[in-house]
Amino acid sequence: MADKPAPQRLGASGFRAFGAMGDALKEEEWSQQVIDWEALARLPPFQLFIWQRQRGPEDADWHQWARERMVAEVQQMGEQAFFEAYCEWHAASGQWLRETPLGKLKG
Repeated sequence: MADKPAPQRLGASGFRAFGAMGDALKEEEWSQQVIDWEALARLPPFQLFIWQRQRGPEDADWHQWARERMVAEVQQMGEQAFFEAYCEWHAASGQWLRETPLGKLKG
């Protein structure tokens, strides 16, 4: 039997969770950065940021803990303010000098 080729995968980017399906971006939203919160919750720097803001149980699933705390913080502060707080913490920590707050390598 012949080997099958690997399946093709299709992904979406720029998804807006809080808008109606098919809504066009408003002009003021064009320049705003789209934040992938799920990917952010998987990053160790973000998990440390969350843990330092509110310490969780030592045996916690840190990805799940970060997601739960992230939702609460975003509801309290708003997406942009919470993300800016994380970016400021990331820069001030001095631990990830070659990475952006989103985990990408600089330059």
